[in-house]
Amino acid sequence: MLVKKLYTVVCFIMCVSTLFAQSVTLTEGEVEKIIAVDNQGNLFGASLAQAEKELAPYLESGLDVPTPKDLAGGYTHTQHKVNYFTMQKAGLLFQITGKEAYAELIKTTLEKYLQQYPTWGRHPSEKSYARGKIFWQCLNDANWLVYTSQAYGSIYNWLSEKERKQFNEKLFVPMANFLSIETPHFFNTQPQYVGKCRCRDDRACNAK
Repeated sequence: MLVKKLYTVVCFIMCVSTLFAQSVTLTEGEVEKIIAVDNQGNLFGASLAQAEKELAPYLESGLDVPTPKDLAGGYTHTQHKVNYFTMQKAGLLFQITGKEAYAELIKTTLEKYLQQYPTWGRHPSEKSYARGKIFWQCLNDANWLVYTSQAYGSIYNWLSEKERKQFNEKLFVPMANFLSIETPHFFNTQPQYVGKCRCRDDRACNAK
């Protein structure tokens, strides 16, 4: 029962923009207030300029989506973290500046994950009792999902209905299923699971 409840929560966080057709970071009203203010020379304006400078190289090169293999500190682990931080920042910049290049960066990166995620098994490292797919532990996968859902929400209305359907059904829902249904010992805090499951394979945990 708890697994089902948590699954619902994960899906809500992930797809809140789908339910309400609204960004989960900045509302339209908030964006209008930001744009209406002259931010030249103030701290916000400086932060905005710095963010645009940081993302400029990725608008040209795109973001790499490597097959996961490394622990924290390794290339693949670090790159996937860079990806979700960058996509979230690109989403905010798209909302504030209206520059479609930021939306395109998010879209193309999500398309890479859309193609590759179904081919990945659990992370090859067995260091964690709850291995993720993108990272060596599910906690990091969940972080990826939170940040990326914010980026997705920022471009939701910009995407076509077909694109939204593909991302929802072939990327985000499978991720939510993996983190909840397929890995109940990561989310489930019922007494029979706590401290008892140390699954090391790809099967769902059946600890009693």
